[in-house]
Amino acid sequence: MSLQRKQQLFLDAVEESFKFAHLTYARLLATLEAHDPESPSSQHTDALILDCWVIVDLAKRIRTMPNNTPGLKHNETLQRFLESTSTVPDFRHYIQHLETEARDLAPTGHPIWGSVSWAKLLSEKSISVCMYAPGRLAKCKGIPVVNPAGRTFHGKIDHVELAVGGQVINLSELVRHIERFGEAFCTAVSSTEKLGQRDANGLIRFKVDVES
Repeated sequence: MSLQRKQQLFLDAVEESFKFAHLTYARLLATLEAHDPESPSSQHTDALILDCWVIVDLAKRIRTMPNNTPGLKHNETLQRFLESTSTVPDFRHYIQHLETEARDLAPTGHPIWGSVSWAKLLSEKSISVCMYAPGRLAKCKGIPVVNPAGRTFHGKIDHVELAVGGQVINLSELVRHIERFGEAFCTAVSSTEKLGQRDANGLIRFKVDVES
């Protein structure tokens, strides 16, 4: 396979992953909006857990692929993105190895698929917090629940947190990091391709810059 074709495949993988992450998070928010804590529907709760882990999987891919994309110059923007999403690999490793993680998790009483909590703005002065933990319940020392105090809201529902094995990841913040980096990445690729300048291997050379 030529380097040019390899670059094309990497760019396709990354750019589509940005779109998938945006779509999945929008679908997750719609599920949370429709969720009734008093009478939960398995259709909603199953979709809720599924989309949380899909976002984790996409985030891992979005971290790995740009870091190995031919022609992409490594700079502070890429490094900051990797640092801001540094908790993703541990969550992705967990879900990929449930057969071994289950043995370590069993004594804690925590659910194997983790738990999800989120905050919902009811008014300017009122916020509700919901939590869902799938599977068979067991005695445990406590399940993390999002604390919305002092946080900025970017929508009616925000700060969706996935907790598993004592670790917590804010999926809302994660998606915002992905979207910001994704917009800059796609803009850089498009602008460079329009210039039509390629090196001896047929590669475009580009870098991603995000304005402060």
